[in-house]
Amino acid sequence: MKTFIDCILQKPKQPKNVPWKSNGKNGKADHDEGENKMGGSMSRSKGQRAEREVIKLLQPVVNEVWQQVFGDKVGGEWEIPKLQRNTLQSDEGGFDIVGLQWMALEVKHQEKLQVEKWWEQTVRQAKGKAEPILMYKQNNVKFRVRVWVPIWVHGYGEHINEVVEMSLESFIRYLRKRLESELRRSI
Repeated sequence: MKTFIDCILQKPKQPKNVPWKSNGKNGKADHDEGENKMGGSMSRSKGQRAEREVIKLLQPVVNEVWQQVFGDKVGGEWEIPKLQRNTLQSDEGGFDIVGLQWMALEVKHQEKLQVEKWWEQTVRQAKGKAEPILMYKQNNVKFRVRVWVPIWVHGYGEHINEVVEMSLESFIRYLRKRLESELRRSI
């Protein structure tokens, strides 16, 4: 069984990108023959489905940790937050999923990986006020997650924040611990 550190240090497998080529018209890129073209509304719909999928994956974790930390005190001041799509993101900017103040979660579901570009967007939208978290996937591939993780340097007595890519399973373990930490500090 891999440890958390093994997952952090392991380089993620990079799925093959969709091949692109110029169609010769105004130098614009087009799909290779046989590839499906996706219009703007289909692309938005695909992104919205991915956002709903992420909420279905993460909300049970939030619920479980809240119950674990607060027990019978849940409700009122300690009400379980509801993760939801940020429907105002295109008007006001911001990240895709809201509900936890410390987390700026961006979700991408695209065949052409642009992880560095997406990460820059995620960091920019977090505005230094929340922890940037990018969840991304391609069709028929599980989500991958990119976060800043504090790494303790033994003998140095401090930590450094490093950008780390991890599997969905590793991120869920990380999220549990991070939620517990945030909640215990707020009590």
